[in-house]
Amino acid sequence: MSLLVAQVRGSVKDPAYADVKINDGGQEERFIGYLHRHGIRTMVDDGVISIHGNIDIVLEFARQLQEYAEMNNPIACVATGGLSFGLPGVIAANAHTVPVFSVPRPGGYGGSPAFLTAVVPTGAGAFGTVGIDQYATVARFLAAMRAYHTPLQEDSQSDSRVGVYTAGATNTLCEK
Repeated sequence: MSLLVAQVRGSVKDPAYADVKINDGGQEERFIGYLHRHGIRTMVDDGVISIHGNIDIVLEFARQLQEYAEMNNPIACVATGGLSFGLPGVIAANAHTVPVFSVPRPGGYGGSPAFLTAVVPTGAGAFGTVGIDQYATVARFLAAMRAYHTPLQEDSQSDSRVGVYTAGATNTLCEK
């Protein structure tokens, strides 16, 4: 089964992943299109979840990511946001075998707060923060993960489920 990327934004003010453009060797391409071209599945829609007043939703989202990973499905999470951006750290702390990528957004003080507030919690799995708005870095890393993916468990079984999954504030990861 190919890598699934769960993409979340901390606010509706952050750009939708379908609208984000990256530069790949001089060619401009949409972030989602780049992932799809490299055989990476994405959620149908971005999750828009904030830890500020919605921690239960964030924890449920992280729990679902972890459950999906524990079924030996390759999954990663990309979170983007600005200002005091704790979302990726909370997801990483509660989905400890899911790689989480933080993409800080520019904002007050040139994006420094979003860049500096990404915290790597004790016991978290792979966690990375790229430069401000560096979606291309994340896209290339995800493509490398897809190319060199090794299942988390040795006794991996084939999974016949295919499709794209979506998450929202009121629904669970579900096949589309």
